[in-house]
Amino acid sequence: MAALGYSRNKEPFLELAEKLPLATLESVANETTSDEECLIQLQAWLLGTAGLLPSQRGSIFRQGVFTHRYVKSVESLWALYSKGLGMSLNAWHLSCTRPYNSPLRRLVAMSYLVTRYRDEGLLPGLWRNYAGGIPVGQDWRQLEEGLMVTADDYWACHFDFGVANLTASPTILGKGRVSDIIVNVLLPFTFAWSEANGRPEPAIVVQGLYQQYPKLSANAVLKHMMSQLRVGHRIVNSTRRQQGLLHIYRTLCTQGRCD
Repeated sequence: MAALGYSRNKEPFLELAEKLPLATLESVANETTSDEECLIQLQAWLLGTAGLLPSQRGSIFRQGVFTHRYVKSVESLWALYSKGLGMSLNAWHLSCTRPYNSPLRRLVAMSYLVTRYRDEGLLPGLWRNYAGGIPVGQDWRQLEEGLMVTADDYWACHFDFGVANLTASPTILGKGRVSDIIVNVLLPFTFAWSEANGRPEPAIVVQGLYQQYPKLSANAVLKHMMSQLRVGHRIVNSTRRQQGLLHIYRTLCTQGRCD
């Protein structure tokens, strides 16, 4: 779950994952009937446990926010579930965060993913099409499509409770963040799970996808390392080489200077 947010919110996302593990979310999803009911239940659990519902954030909202049908629904559901699980609002960095990176929208994205794969589970669902290896003519794009989320509810046009924006994109988990999740979380986790459980097939698929995966958007660390080593984009032309630079930085460099 930590991969859903930007770096300053990594710790609160980890705390939330400890309080509300995937197994709990999938259990909640399996107790519902329709997808609509599943989404609203999961959003109440996620946003309430995170301490991000309007009722948990003091008097910053106009009274009209609480009368919206969606807000009333999640608040009433959380009132039924709440057992002192809510996190402190101070754990989150909400200011100086790009609206599209709002932790609320990212938590809603998680509710969509759990709902999408509730019949088989999130991880089995994501890897379903690769059970027999990488299909001919297919590559990492199926994983990307399986993780991208477009909202069709309240969050299709809201950045936060009461913060509506008709120009907001309904895509709440887009290609950029999904690529980061695949490279930095999903592929390494699946490879480690495969090795730990003595099942080589998933590891072979992961290696194949990793070798094919195109480079990600360069962050500040990558740009710094490319400058330090005087290499350009022609050399750093794949995810593997980007990850290699990041590994050098984290293991050999101190305060931005490599020995």
